[in-house]
Amino acid sequence: MASFRSHLFLEGAEGAGTFPVWHRKARSAILDLPGSNEDIIQRFGRKSDTLGMLATVTASELAALYGDIGQSGSLVYHLGTYTAYLDDIDGHEIVDADLYAVNLQFIRQ
Repeated sequence: MASFRSHLFLEGAEGAGTFPVWHRKARSAILDLPGSNEDIIQRFGRKSDTLGMLATVTASELAALYGDIGQSGSLVYHLGTYTAYLDDIDGHEIVDADLYAVNLQFIRQ
């Protein structure tokens, strides 16, 4: 059982046996200049830790999490407690009656 801003959800979905960890990726853009032999790589922004977590939720839990998009709060899951920002909820698959699988996208603060 995990939670974000005190809204509960289950980690994983339909037998998922692996659990996510935080990862970091630089934000960059590759610029292609006409007539150039080289690409220009432009880096921007902070390199924040991110987490994509597969979760199983009921309709009411999903509605509560949709209300949390764009909010910061306490994320509690199997690896500990972190202050995080819920950036996105990607996907929305029906697992069973009133049970959905979603991918929660967090940014650690």
